[in-house]
Amino acid sequence: MNKTLGTIILIAFIVIMIPLGVRDFVTNHYPAFESSYAALNNFNEALEVSTFHAITQDPFMAITYFLTEGWFGWGFAINVILAAACIFLCFLLLTRYTKKIQRITITCIILMLTPMFISVFTGIRSMAWYLIIILGAAYTAERKQYKLMLLLLILLGFGNFILFFATSMILFLLISFKQPKQYWLFFIIPLLWTLFLKIVINGYSIVSLITPEFGYLTNIFYVFGSTGTTFFIFINGLFGLYLFSEKSRKNNMIITIALALFVLALFYPSIAVLFTVVFAFFAGIAIQFFDEREWHLSNFKSITMILIFCALIFPAAVFIGEIIDAEPSDERILTYDELTDVVLASPENAERITYFTGLKTVSFSEVDQELIETRDLDQFITFLSQYDITEIYLDDATIDAFFKSDDDHGSLLLLQNSESFFITHNDNVATIWKLNSNLYNGR
Repeated sequence: MNKTLGTIILIAFIVIMIPLGVRDFVTNHYPAFESSYAALNNFNEALEVSTFHAITQDPFMAITYFLTEGWFGWGFAINVILAAACIFLCFLLLTRYTKKIQRITITCIILMLTPMFISVFTGIRSMAWYLIIILGAAYTAERKQYKLMLLLLILLGFGNFILFFATSMILFLLISFKQPKQYWLFFIIPLLWTLFLKIVINGYSIVSLITPEFGYLTNIFYVFGSTGTTFFIFINGLFGLYLFSEKSRKNNMIITIALALFVLALFYPSIAVLFTVVFAFFAGIAIQFFDEREWHLSNFKSITMILIFCALIFPAAVFIGEIIDAEPSDERILTYDELTDVVLASPENAERITYFTGLKTVSFSEVDQELIETRDLDQFITFLSQYDITEIYLDDATIDAFFKSDDDHGSLLLLQNSESFFITHNDNVATIWKLNSNLYNGR
């Protein structure tokens, strides 16, 4: 078992080191993902209030922030260690549910190849710490080490409230099933502490803590995207749920929890992390079933297992390739240096501009599409003046996403044909337009 565990941890190390290593030493040493820069910017904003406020708002981001300040390589090193710790805890937790080493190995490998795992441990944000704490809390609960479990839940309460609440409820249900005593009283302590921390110290309202992100078609990409799983793993997970559905109360409860996590992930992207871990387990059951069942044609079994292997590896390989090539490049950051004032940009560029330059930004995603499509010069400049925007940062990706790839579309036509705007920078990376306030008097 120790040899198997060592092999699995080595695989996790390789999966995370490939994108981080290649990116750091070959392409660029900056973190990928908009969420990394959003997390860094949020922490910077909290620091402006006070160091105490920033640390109590998210101590795990504080650890990452202070270690990565000045050199992101430390953050990458931390992520590799956390990825190995995650797989180690996942392995230990699975041994509490099954003694089949093959199923444990398959489940760990499936988890390592999900977009969620790769993105969490190649970005700079707190989710890596949250995942470690959640697995640790689940493992200590299985070992009936309830005091340590409560301590871990209290730590989780420092971070994401939705993850804290969902994890607490799941553990409460599992513990209540095995120990029909008043163990629910233990969960009152971390719940009250977390509410006190978030509402009294950090100044959040209860509504802001639990408000979901509506939009089924949008949030489904959090489930089958960079914070979730792949469609292939999801289908196998459903089949694994079917195989797991024996006539027992415990199994039915676990299946209900898994399906509930899927539904919640559509509203709360952070729940996609829990959902992915759970469905990796059920996908492992399905794949083990295909491997162990009797096949009338052995060649057909071999072909099926090869296809399953390819279906797991290919999305992970593509995703790793995207991380390696992801922005920002050195050329991109040089264009950010050309900016001087409040900037209108895509969500990705907006977060990076704020981080690298400290400038205030407004994202195109925050703007009414009607304003983007308008050809009314007065209406467009009134909007810019409302947010004190004087510069607009455009690249090909932004035009494709917000202007329907049409050079004559909406406000883009105004930029190109009105004397109220002029270009301050233009290359193959981006074009920066500036409002000519001398002509239009800032209106």
